[in-house]
Amino acid sequence: MRDAAARPWFADEEELDWYERHLVDEEDAEYRRLAAWVDGLTAEELNGLQQPAGELNAGREAEPR
Repeated sequence: MRDAAARPWFADEEELDWYERHLVDEEDAEYRRLAAWVDGLTAEELNGLQQPAGELNAGREAEPR
């Protein structure tokens, strides 16, 4: 408790109501889902996603309009 008195930002977080807790839980679940997806990518897939869009489209012909 001495830490909380010395550093008020370190104090216990305010209790969330059921709706706010639900939103936080949903955000956490979405983050875990996306992190698991990224962790499951191969090195080749990850490198492909990190290329700028211009490099990805450089070898393609312009699509007809």
